[in-house]
Amino acid sequence: MDSIKSNLNKWFLKPNILGNETLRIICIPYAGGSAAIYKSWEKLAGKDVQLYALQLPGRGGRYEEKPYTQMDNLVIDLFNEIRELFQEDTPYIIFGHSMGALIGYELVRVIRKNGLNLPKHFIVSAAAAPSTPRNGKTHKLSTQEFQNVLQDYNGTPNEILENLEMLEMFLPSIRADFELVEEYCYTQDSPLNCPITALWGTKDHLVNIREIEKWKYHTDKKFQIKQFEGDHFFIHNYTPDIVNLVKGLSY
Repeated sequence: MDSIKSNLNKWFLKPNILGNETLRIICIPYAGGSAAIYKSWEKLAGKDVQLYALQLPGRGGRYEEKPYTQMDNLVIDLFNEIRELFQEDTPYIIFGHSMGALIGYELVRVIRKNGLNLPKHFIVSAAAAPSTPRNGKTHKLSTQEFQNVLQDYNGTPNEILENLEMLEMFLPSIRADFELVEEYCYTQDSPLNCPITALWGTKDHLVNIREIEKWKYHTDKKFQIKQFEGDHFFIHNYTPDIVNLVKGLSY
């Protein structure tokens, strides 16, 4: 049990192991994001819900660790160290925003391959379906060019973008995340045996509705789209609504 707690504390932002929770929500961040983006979710989720906010290497308390650049390596290591979560009877939901949705999808595939319990629901947010071609080379841009891209994405705080010294501290993990997504190569597979709900911001210029709709081909259960007014990072403007939506999908 101690080793299990150690792994959970490594991969998640200080998970409070309740032991009697009725639902677990595993939240996976977007490129450049840390587990802290889901910090406010814990209080909103309620006392009977355990929130597991994923902390990837290269940020937060794992800043000194080398970030992953290859999806397969990340997902296999992650699964091997937290697989106990999927061997228990407690129902769980996986939520991933942007890059987090891709990581979540590959994680669910590994869970299924190992014959363990699939999530009650898989929620993807602001992410094109896995089968969508990805061939960007943003991760290879110069610092100035990369800075301009991040400015356009509107997801990185200005205090970081406008401070070159601070920006260079965060660049390795952000570049790694972009490489993780841009070098991702989808392999054909059968649909997941769990429902998928896709969230999309109506003003998102990075992901269009057609790319969102393609998630329907990745499940043989119920599929639906929920739209919110906002750009690629609309989740920060609708946190209470989204947390309530996530909890509602557990029934």
